[in-house]
Amino acid sequence: MQYGGCLRLGVMIVGLSPVAALAEMSLALLPPWDGQTVPVDQVCALHGGNGMTPPMALSGLPEGTVSLAVEFNDISFASLAFNGGHGAIGFAVTGPEAELPPVPALTADLPEGSWVISAARTSGQYASPGYIPPCSGGNGHTYQAVVRALDAEGNELDMARVVLGRY
Repeated sequence: MQYGGCLRLGVMIVGLSPVAALAEMSLALLPPWDGQTVPVDQVCALHGGNGMTPPMALSGLPEGTVSLAVEFNDISFASLAFNGGHGAIGFAVTGPEAELPPVPALTADLPEGSWVISAARTSGQYASPGYIPPCSGGNGHTYQAVVRALDAEGNELDMARVVLGRY
């Protein structure tokens, strides 16, 4: 029940004050990625591709954001479904908007302004010192990216997810 601008919760009364709406970070894939189907040339080399990380555009980055951590996951394969199962890449950013370029797969040697945060948790012929592109062999796996906006101390300021597509 509300009583004159206060909300009564059991015996505790909590004052309600107006709070400015915070801008939310938004994320969009850039061509050739469409979020539906993984582009045929963006799969792993074992399946005939020469994949790179998907290019992305972000807006609404929180004030204080200095880098973005992008975790790539195969949400259809339990051991690679979280925390960058396909690798995690960092990108230096400034300002409220950023466009993340594609960076090479299967290497830790990345262009300036990007770096490997963690290597893919793959092994054997699928091993990679960085990002590994979708590599399910066309078995209908769903791939996802989780993007975290970080401040200079590495604290998470915001987070967004995007489905990369199925392969």
